Amino acid sequence: MPLTKMTCPHCEEEIQVPVASVTRSRVCPACGGTVLLNLTGGGQKRAALLVQREAILEPMAVALPYLPKPLTEEEINLQRRDPESRMLLVKLVGGMVSVVLLAWLLVLLQGDEGSELAVVEPGVPEVLEVKVEEAPVKEVKVEPVKEVVASHGQGGFEVLFRERPKRPVELRVWAKEGRVFGGVFGDSEWLRCVELRSADDPDGRVLRAYVVRTSETGGAVDFRLRQGGSEAQQWIVRVRYPAEAEEPNQVWLDEVVADGWELPSS
Repeated sequence: MPLTKMTCPHCEEEIQVPVASVTRSRVCPACGGTVLLNLTGGGQKRAALLVQREAILEPMAVALPYLPKPLTEEEINLQRRDPESRMLLVKLVGGMVSVVLLAWLLVLLQGDEGSELAVVEPGVPEVLEVKVEEAPVKEVKVEPVKEVVASHGQGGFEVLFRERPKRPVELRVWAKEGRVFGGVFGDSEWLRCVELRSADDPDGRVLRAYVVRTSETGGAVDFRLRQGGSEAQQWIVRVRYPAEAEEPNQVWLDEVVADGWELPSS
């Protein structure tokens, strides 16, 4: 490879470096600086150019440990339905509303401070005599509340199905285990179903009552049904319709008041 004489642009020393037609740069043997070569016209000689070292450094490629992957439409929908994301959105909206209300209150307070204040002249305050008349006290008689078994079960459950009372009612019924689940009472692993028939109409329409298996009432119902087997039992029960009732023959079983059809003596 032929040697070419040139002046180093860094130290301005006369140097000789091997240069070929494909040579782009050389290191100065005197100062160690990088000399960038440029092809001159009329031959294969190259002239040295003054180039800062930072200009010839190529940026290092950083290898990522993974390749970025865009989210799919299903993942985006799942993220939108995420309860935590919704909660964060609710908190954000609530915070913005609180800030707006606080700013509004501050504006009102500043407006009140800027208004003219009433000037009170010093003097002896007037004393007003106020007569207070005592209102007559009326006696209110409170009658004791008596526990009465509701009459919805008499003659069948037709009145109960039609009225769907909001308050709990007590019924005299024939009870045995049921196996029908649906609507708001569709979870058979969490709930137990009890088929109830009116004491006055055992062949009439069925009322299905549901109780949580792990509750205290659920344990009492489970014990009674196991003891009675497949035979229907005489119970007095307290039931209520759920707020989101869908069917007239589906109720919550709140309590087994008594075994048999007579209330226990108090």
